[in-house]
Amino acid sequence: MLTIVCFQWIDPNGRHNHLYKYDAEYVNKLASMLRRHLHIPYELVCVTDTPEGIEDSIRTMPTPVDVRDWPGHMRRLVMFRPDAAELFGERILLIDLDCVILRDITPLVDRSEDFVSWEPRLFYALNGKYSRYNTGFMLFDAGARPQVWSELTIERAQRELSVKHEGVVDEQSWISHILGPDETVWPWNGDVVSVKAVPRPNLARMVFFNGPRSPGMPTMQQEFPWIKENWL
Repeated sequence: MLTIVCFQWIDPNGRHNHLYKYDAEYVNKLASMLRRHLHIPYELVCVTDTPEGIEDSIRTMPTPVDVRDWPGHMRRLVMFRPDAAELFGERILLIDLDCVILRDITPLVDRSEDFVSWEPRLFYALNGKYSRYNTGFMLFDAGARPQVWSELTIERAQRELSVKHEGVVDEQSWISHILGPDETVWPWNGDVVSVKAVPRPNLARMVFFNGPRSPGMPTMQQEFPWIKENWL
């Protein structure tokens, strides 16, 4: 069975806190969209230290202690720990909370490769090069790509990833750095898109709101009326 994992936390120093904060509403709406648009067996797991308000149907688990204080989104690399199958499940799908699911995503995730990521294309990370993989949407077998975890230290990541985002090394840069160019991807302009990259993102299956954007922002809902029709 597929285990869908999302991470929910509020960074007290988050640079976008004046625009939005990811809370239980985002987790519950993700659950609702998945019920409508995914038609294979799955379990939704939310990694959070504030489970209040999250639906009982969603399994919650606290952030593992060894990554709780890691910078930025690096904590999500815990999914590559050797015991990931025990923590989450044998087959894992990571989905960021900043998404709107518009249509059936079963064809996207009902596949057999041991690792698939979304091709970011527009997001720079490594010395001015493109990031190879966007970690907001990843499908993989537990235990696949063990080097993501086994070769990682925060000190090494900070040393080798010379281009940092406001001083924070992110997990997307690390995965792109450590895996190389040959992994399977969902194309950036296909069924999975960024709201800022495609003129008519409502034609896709999934839309992500990268950067200072979120489906819960009134300005986004005014610009894209299809958000209110689908983010529920």
